[in-house]
Amino acid sequence: MRLNGFTAGSKRLGLLRMLALSAALGFAAPVAFGPAVSQAEPTLKESDEPRLAPPGVLISFIASWTFDDAGTNPTITEVEFSTTDYYSTHSISNGIAFLEAKSSAALNALSPRPSSPFTVDVTLTMSNDEGQTATGTVEVETTYDRMPDTPSAPNDPDTVPTAAARGAQHVGPGTLVNIWADTPWFNNAGTNPRVTEASFSTTEYYSTHEVLEDKVHLQVKTGAELSALPSPPVSPFIVTVTVTMTNDEGQTATGDFEFETSYHRQ
Repeated sequence: MRLNGFTAGSKRLGLLRMLALSAALGFAAPVAFGPAVSQAEPTLKESDEPRLAPPGVLISFIASWTFDDAGTNPTITEVEFSTTDYYSTHSISNGIAFLEAKSSAALNALSPRPSSPFTVDVTLTMSNDEGQTATGTVEVETTYDRMPDTPSAPNDPDTVPTAAARGAQHVGPGTLVNIWADTPWFNNAGTNPRVTEASFSTTEYYSTHEVLEDKVHLQVKTGAELSALPSPPVSPFIVTVTVTMTNDEGQTATGDFEFETSYHRQ
C-alpha cells in the first residue's frame, strides 16, 4: 500500500513538474490576434469634368474634397501650375490651395491673349497625419468675354460704363465673393476699369467687406456665426452693396447689387 501510494504521488509530482517546465519554456496556449488594419492610400478623386474658375472668382482646393481616402488632417502641401499667366492669385494658405483667374479686362490686356475657354493643369500634392502623400493633376477651365482680335470701331463714341442689371445673387454662409469693374457687373467698362468704392446696407453679417486690388471682397459669416449674433438675421436675408468704378478714360459708374443668403438658424 505504501509503495502504491508512493508511486501514485510520484506520478502526480512528475506531471506538475512537466506543466511548470512547459510554462517556463513559453509553451503557453496560443493567443489569437486580429489582422492589422491598414490605411488606404489617398488618391485623386476622378472627374470627367474640369474644375471651373470664372474670371475674378477665388476658388480653393481642399485636400479632403480633392482626394479619396485622404486620412487624418489632410493638407495641401504643394501646388504647381502649367502656367500662372492667367491668374491673379495662386498660392497655398493653411493647407488649402487658392487660385483666382484674372478679370476679363486683364485677360484681354495680355499679349498674347488666351483662348476662351482656356484650361490650366493644376498639380496638387497632399499629406496627412499617417505620413501618407499623394499627387494628382486637376484641369481648371476659365471662360471669359474675349474681345475680337480686330476691334471694330465703336458705334457710339459717347458710350459710358453702366452697372449691369442683375437679380439678387445667392451667396452661401462662409462664401467669399468678388465684384470687379467689368462684365458681368458693369457694361462698357472701358480701359483698365477698377472699383474705387463700396458701401454696404449692413456689414453685420459679413466677416470680410472691403475694396482690395481694385475689387470688392465680401465674405458671409458662417451659419454658426450668424446664429450667434445678438439679433440673428432672418433666413434668407439680403444685403445691398453699392459699388463705384472708374476707368482710364476718366469715366465713372455706380451700381447697386443685391446678395441673398440662406442659412440654418440655430
